[in-house]
Amino acid sequence: MGATAEGKKKLVAVVDGQRESELSWREVLLSLKAQGLLHAPELAIGDSALDLWKALQKLPNR
Repeated sequence: MGATAEGKKKLVAVVDGQRESELSWREVLLSLKAQGLLHAPELAIGDSALDLWKALQKLPNR
């Protein structure tokens, strides 16, 4: 789930994978970038067990 600058909620991805896997999160983030995401997310909310944090740190041009 994402939000526009105006605060409107948008569904950005639905992916079958291992939700705690760094590789799965990296694939999601790179897919979003390929679809036009210009900047890394300004805010991410999630469980500390998620490897989303590792994937975000390694995202090129964050």
